[in-house]
Amino acid sequence: MVHSQGPFPYNTTLGCSMYGENSNFVRSAIYKPYDNVYIVPGTCQTSHPEYSEISCCTTTQTELLLENMNMGVAIFKNCPACLDNIWSLWCATTCSPFQQSFMVPTSISPNDQILSIDFIVHPDFGQGLYESCAGVQSDGAPPFGELFPTKETFFSGVFSMNPAFKINFVFNETGYNSLITPCSQSCSCDQCTSAC
Repeated sequence: MVHSQGPFPYNTTLGCSMYGENSNFVRSAIYKPYDNVYIVPGTCQTSHPEYSEISCCTTTQTELLLENMNMGVAIFKNCPACLDNIWSLWCATTCSPFQQSFMVPTSISPNDQILSIDFIVHPDFGQGLYESCAGVQSDGAPPFGELFPTKETFFSGVFSMNPAFKINFVFNETGYNSLITPCSQSCSCDQCTSAC
């Protein structure tokens, strides 16, 4: 574990835990977020407009985020609330100025490349995101809630596939937390049972 970094209670300590175009390198000391970053339109403006003022990402990283989220859009587009909550999660992962409090590298290579990371998520946010996506069906597959019966299996099965480093999701009260959009607000009954 890189002991110079979190976890700290979310939103209490500014600092970035990763850098590099793909956010896959670690520094031995915590470094400050960037000021006044141009966030690419269509990425984090809805869930986290504050990231334009202070963030741990660069403009290039938000361009990559937009490219990478195209796959997520294709899978979760049938329920806009689910997709909004996923955007919130991945925007925070890439840009949150409190990144060090919930993205904690646990293994690094000799050249400071991250090999594995603990992603600390508040249980309420994790459960809310899971519930907003559990009824979503993509390309004729069963609903995600049938494939992944708990938030833990959903996060590890859907979100931990990262080519840059291994992600271990940890659910803890100090983790990343944000408002959840319930699926009943924007999803149809066939994608969200609470909308029925």
